[in-house]
Amino acid sequence: MTQFFKKDSWIKSIFPMFMISIFLSVILLAGVAAADPTPITNEAELSAIRSNLAGDYILTKDIEINSATWNSIGNYGNPFTGTFDGDGYSITFTKETTFTKTNSVSILDQRYDGYGLFGNVKSTSSNSGIIKDVHIIAQGNLTNFDGTNYKYYFGSLAGVGNGTATSGVTIFNCSFTAADSYNITGRKEVGGLVGVLNNGTMSDCYVSGNVRADQFVAGGLAGNVTNATISKCHATGTVSADIHIAGGLVGDFNGTISESYATGNVMSGLYAGGLVGNVSDGNILKSNASGSVTSPSGYAGGLVGYYFNGTVSECYATGDVDSTNINSDSLYAGGLIGQFFRGTILKSYASGDVNGDKHAGGLVGYIGAANVVQSYAIGNVNVQYGGGGLVGRSTVINVVQCYAAGNVDVSGDYGGGLVGDILGNGNITNSYAAGNVDIGGNYAGGLVGFISAGNITQCYATGNTDIGGDYGGGLVGSISAGNITQCYTTGNVDADGDYVGGIAGSYGKGNLIESYTVGDVSGNDSIGGLIGIYPDVAGNQLSVVNCSALNEKVTGTTNISRFIGFGDPAVLAKDSVYAWKKMIMTGTINTNFDVADVTSEEVWEQDPGTDGWSWFAAAGVWKPNDYSDPLSYDYRIPILSWQTAILEEDASHLRPKPAGGNNTTGGGGTGNATIPPNNTVVVQGFESSNSGAMLILDKIDSADPSKKLTATFEICDANGSSFNPKMVYTTNQSGHTEKIYLTHGTTYTIYETNAPNGYQAIDGGIKIVINEDMTIQPVSGYNLTQNGDVYTLTIPNTAESPCKVFPWWWLIALLFMLMIAESAFLYKKFKLQLHNKWWIIHLVLMALVVLSIVFFYLNYCQLNDWWVLVPVVLTLLIAPVVCAYNRYLMKINI
Repeated sequence: MTQFFKKDSWIKSIFPMFMISIFLSVILLAGVAAADPTPITNEAELSAIRSNLAGDYILTKDIEINSATWNSIGNYGNPFTGTFDGDGYSITFTKETTFTKTNSVSILDQRYDGYGLFGNVKSTSSNSGIIKDVHIIAQGNLTNFDGTNYKYYFGSLAGVGNGTATSGVTIFNCSFTAADSYNITGRKEVGGLVGVLNNGTMSDCYVSGNVRADQFVAGGLAGNVTNATISKCHATGTVSADIHIAGGLVGDFNGTISESYATGNVMSGLYAGGLVGNVSDGNILKSNASGSVTSPSGYAGGLVGYYFNGTVSECYATGDVDSTNINSDSLYAGGLIGQFFRGTILKSYASGDVNGDKHAGGLVGYIGAANVVQSYAIGNVNVQYGGGGLVGRSTVINVVQCYAAGNVDVSGDYGGGLVGDILGNGNITNSYAAGNVDIGGNYAGGLVGFISAGNITQCYATGNTDIGGDYGGGLVGSISAGNITQCYTTGNVDADGDYVGGIAGSYGKGNLIESYTVGDVSGNDSIGGLIGIYPDVAGNQLSVVNCSALNEKVTGTTNISRFIGFGDPAVLAKDSVYAWKKMIMTGTINTNFDVADVTSEEVWEQDPGTDGWSWFAAAGVWKPNDYSDPLSYDYRIPILSWQTAILEEDASHLRPKPAGGNNTTGGGGTGNATIPPNNTVVVQGFESSNSGAMLILDKIDSADPSKKLTATFEICDANGSSFNPKMVYTTNQSGHTEKIYLTHGTTYTIYETNAPNGYQAIDGGIKIVINEDMTIQPVSGYNLTQNGDVYTLTIPNTAESPCKVFPWWWLIALLFMLMIAESAFLYKKFKLQLHNKWWIIHLVLMALVVLSIVFFYLNYCQLNDWWVLVPVVLTLLIAPVVCAYNRYLMKINI
């Protein structure tokens, strides 16, 4: 071989340049000659994917699998890492099919082998892990029972999908349909489409079939999902897990679910949810469930069984919920969520009835350290112990602008029209309860049964409260410490036991401010128009200011009072407290707590005097009502100043508008009504305009505006900070988002958080300004159009250059340095002079090689046209010319 590298050897002269030229040519050709996906036309070709698990494949026709067994493609040790494009075609299992697989080599790895059409799918920074546009059809039951045991991780499409934090598995527009309600049956993590998904995305997928796990986790769409996003998916079959977790869409979940739903009934031994069985650190947005939910020994929720840490926004559940088992100590049932710990429920509702043994709520069974905002429940609650129209039991809770309309029936202790009991600190604001409360034991309130500490502000209860034991109140059964401000009750309170009041059965310490009651109160001992008992406990200090007892009747045996039935007057502070002069008192009266009279003329006239009443009544504005029939008009009660008034049908009276309630159309009429300053009147039958603007985001291709794209946006404040909860919107297949309501007089920043595939994301944020008149200012650089009250902002995206990730300029610089190095070699070795014409020709030829690559870059990476092959061809032609020229130089030895 050494003879080839002698001084006069032609190989020595041309070899370096020859190798460089070939190397560059291969790189250039690889940049434009990406392999087409392998077509799949039959079962044999589908099975052959196992021989190249990193390949790209596409279905070109519908396929039938006629075998009674299917060996899953890929395992934990050798997963599928390529791309599978179903192109809209289907794969049909024509028989009852058992899914098997070639096990991973390692015994430990075999524990993570998945079962399905694909066993294990994996995505990394260098591999795809994409399955899209494929539809699985079952004409028989699907199972991974091997004759002895069920195996873990089973889904009709994939057993396990494993991605990374930066490169997740993608499953898009896929489905499973079971003819004649055939089942998917497995053991540990079983899903209608996917058994387990770690780090990935599922979108536009659906399942129509029943799913069962004979032991642990089952989900209509997916069994166990971690650090993943699910959007625009749904499942319609029945889901059951004999022991642990079942969810109508997902069994066990961590991540974000949006715009998805489930309609099937759900049953589980422990965690059962109409949409998700168990959520740990996740968000559910604009999603719903409509199936009934049953868990005999754990957590049952119309939407989620158990929820730890996250946000539920604009969601609802309509199915009935049942969690009854006399042998279980931990039972939580909620119309929306069984147990919710740490997080926020926003603009959500439940309408199904809830039955349970312990801690049942129309919306949530048990809440710890959470917020409930602008949400409601209308179903009835029936429970053995601890029930509320909205929440059954809570430790720490904030309730804002919520209501419950269903009746609450509790066999034992603790029942409230809104919340059964609050063991820690609770704050309830601008909320109400309209249902009746009936409990067999102690602690019942029209709004709250028991509260340890907290504040109730601008709330009311209208239902009747019946108590078989002690502690009953029109608003609160018992409050140990806290403030009640600007509240009222209209329902009757009737107890078989002691400590009953129109506002509170028992009030420990705190402040009762600007509140009143009109319902009848009855019981045994310590019965008061406002408060039943003020406990004589060291440290208690109660202040009652600007309150009124407008009850018609207060009835009991001993310690009867228009104000407080029993307590220690020495530690009570009161100011401007009134009671109706004609109140009927039955029983032994306690005169220690008598208060000033208020006459019927002062209260019931349409336009009474305002002296002393401005603290709770909007002057001249009263609500028609009657003791026995709340729909009649025999007398009027005050509208508190914080309430919005609604003009009645005859236009002569105003009534309160329930917090969060809907207006109803009145019959019209004429009349006069006095509207005091700083109060609002809503005329029935007319909807006020929005207090903001409506915006739609439209996503298009910058080069082809007719091409609509899918992208995700987040709307932030003027400084780019996220709202809580986040305002995230995704364009649909038509390229549009839903209508987005934006507040007038506000500046927003729009960020593109997820660009369309193959397109460059918008750099930075888009500022958008909403004027006070609810118009939107023009947006620089973007097209903003208006159609009536709706604005559309068109946001174009530029196709991402396929050369973006390749260091072209570094390649050119490297080639230039190699050219200089070879020229220097020729100059030194063969004494070529700078003025020599051969030297100049050599430089020109080398420059042509560099220019051909530049030409390739400019045309392929910028113009993206077919004639990008021209510079490649030039390079291939120039390379042998340069080699031949080098050979010529050696031959003449200049």
